[in-house]
Amino acid sequence: MNTHRPKTSLYLLVVFIICMLLGFYGFSKYKILESQVDAIDIKFNEEITKENTPIVFIAKDSDSEVDLKTPIKYKSFKDSVLNFQFDPEDIIRKARIYFVKPHDTLSIKSITISSSSDTIVVPFKKAKSRGIGIQENLDTYDIIVYEKYGFLELPSSYIYHSDFKKGYVLVGILFVFMVFALQMIRLLKPCRIQLTSISDFTIVIFLLSIFLPHPIFNIALVLLLAFNLRKISWRKIKENRMNLLFLSFFLVYLLNNLFIAKEGYHEMSTIDRFLPILILGLVIPAIAQRKHLVLFVYASFGLGFWFLLTSTFDILVHGNFNFLSFDLFTKYLHPIYFSYLLFFSILYLETESAGIKKYILQSILLVFLVFSGSKMVLVASLLLMGFKFLRYKRQILLLIPVVFVVLLFSPLKERFKEILNQEDFSILSEHKISEPNDARVNGLTLRLMLWREAISTMNKEDFILGKGVARGTDKILEEELIALGLTHHKNYNTHNQLIDTFWKTGIFGLLILIMIIILGITQGIKTRDHLISIFSTFVLFFLLSECVFERVNGIYFFTTTLLFLANSLSEKKRNLSGNKL
Repeated sequence: MNTHRPKTSLYLLVVFIICMLLGFYGFSKYKILESQVDAIDIKFNEEITKENTPIVFIAKDSDSEVDLKTPIKYKSFKDSVLNFQFDPEDIIRKARIYFVKPHDTLSIKSITISSSSDTIVVPFKKAKSRGIGIQENLDTYDIIVYEKYGFLELPSSYIYHSDFKKGYVLVGILFVFMVFALQMIRLLKPCRIQLTSISDFTIVIFLLSIFLPHPIFNIALVLLLAFNLRKISWRKIKENRMNLLFLSFFLVYLLNNLFIAKEGYHEMSTIDRFLPILILGLVIPAIAQRKHLVLFVYASFGLGFWFLLTSTFDILVHGNFNFLSFDLFTKYLHPIYFSYLLFFSILYLETESAGIKKYILQSILLVFLVFSGSKMVLVASLLLMGFKFLRYKRQILLLIPVVFVVLLFSPLKERFKEILNQEDFSILSEHKISEPNDARVNGLTLRLMLWREAISTMNKEDFILGKGVARGTDKILEEELIALGLTHHKNYNTHNQLIDTFWKTGIFGLLILIMIIILGITQGIKTRDHLISIFSTFVLFFLLSECVFERVNGIYFFTTTLLFLANSLSEKKRNLSGNKL
C-alpha cells in the first residue's frame, strides 16, 4: 500500500507543475475577454494630418503573426480621437499600430481597446515597439518615430470565453503531457552532482540559467564570480592553453575597442558583452568538472518541454501548427541558440551514455530540433546520429518518427526549399536590389551578400588590425546594405563569426578564434575525448553561419562549454600517462 504513495505523489506533483506552467503562460500572454474586440481608439493631445495618421494591422483567429498585407484604416477622427472599427466576423487576436511618417513626434493621451462588454486602456510600458521611442509626460505619451513604419504592438494577445469551449481538449493535452513528463523523468538519470557548499550551488545555478531570460544569467554569473573568487588560480589557468586563448581573445577585443575603433572608450558596449569571456576564463579553470555539463541536458529537456507545452496551448487557441516552428516555438529564446544547446545535449548523450534509453532521449531532442528550425544544426545532429546508427542498425528504427516529422513538417520543408532554389542566386549579381522584399533574399543568399559587403569595406590596414569592434563598424555595414537596397535587413550582422572577427579585429583576432577550435579538436584526439573533439569540429561549422558572439547566450554557452571540456581533460591526460607507464 505504501509503495504506491511515492508514485501517486509524483503524479500529483507533475500535474500541479504542468497546470502552474500553463496557467502562468496563458495569463502572461493572453488577455481574457468576454466578447470580441471590435474597435481601437487612439486619443491624441493635438490635431494630426493625413500624412502622420497611423495604420492598424491585426492578427485574426488562426493567424500566427500580424497580417501586414491588409491594413485597417481609421473610420473616423473626431474630438482628437482616431477610431478603427473591425469586421464583426473577425476574431481579433493581436494588433499593431504603425506610424508611417519618419522623424515625426505624436502626442497621445491614450489607446483604448473596446468590445461590447469590455473597455481596456493599453499600458504603454508593457507594449512592444520597434523604430519608435516612447517618452512619458504627466498625462500624455510622446511617440517619437525614428524610421518609416515604426510600430507599437499591443502587449497582450486576446482570448475569449468562446475559446474555452475547447476545454475538454485542454484536459486531454494535460493528460498527455503528464504522461510525457513522467516518462522523461523516468528515462533521465538522477543528477549526481554533490551540493556541499554555496560554491557548488552557484555552478549549478549558472549552468541552468544560461538560456533563461535576461537578466537571470547575468545575476548567476555575478554569484558564480563572488563565491568562487578565492578559487581563481593562475597555475590552473596556465595548465591549459584553452584558458589563455580565451583570455587573449578578450584582450584583442579590448585593445581594439580602445585604440582601433573610432569611438574609443566612449563606446564600450561590445566589451560589456564580451566581459563574461574574461570572467569565465579566470573562474572555470578552478571549478571545471565534466559531470556538471549534464545540466545542459536537463536544461534541454526542461526548456523543450516548456516550449512544446506552451506552443500546444497556442495551437489550441489559434488552430495553427505554425506555433511549433522557429521563434514561435522557442518564444523568448532565439531558436538557433536553443538548437546549439540541443546539439550539445545529443552529443553528450552519445559520448557519455549507453543503452536504448539514450536513443529515445536523443530522438526527443531531435524533434525539438526540428521545431526550432535550424537547418545546419539539424543536419549536423542527423549526421552525428546517422554514423552511429550504421554501427547499431537495430536502433535506426528510433529515427523513423523523427524522419516522418522532418518530411511532414511544412515550416521546416519551406526553410530547406528556400536555399535549394538555384534561381535565387541571380540576386548576387545585382548591384542594386529594387525590392527589399525580393523573394530571392533567403537565408543563404542573404548571408552571401552580408559576407561580401562586409569584406568589401576593408582596406589593407584593416586586414591586420580590423575596422574596430565598436558600433560604428556595424553602421558601415548598415550603409552598404542600404546602398544595395536591402533596407529591410540593414540592422543585420555578418552572420559569420569568422568573417565578423576578421572584419572587426583583423588577422590577430581571427587566428586566436581558429586556434581555439583547433586546440579543442587536437586535445580531444590526443586524450581520446570524443566529446570535445566532435563538439569543437561542429562549432567551426556553426561559426560559419552565425555570429555566435553577437548574443550573450552565444558567448556564455560556447565559452562555458569549451572551457569546461578543456579544463576537465587534466585527469584524463594523467590517466593516459599512467597507462603508458
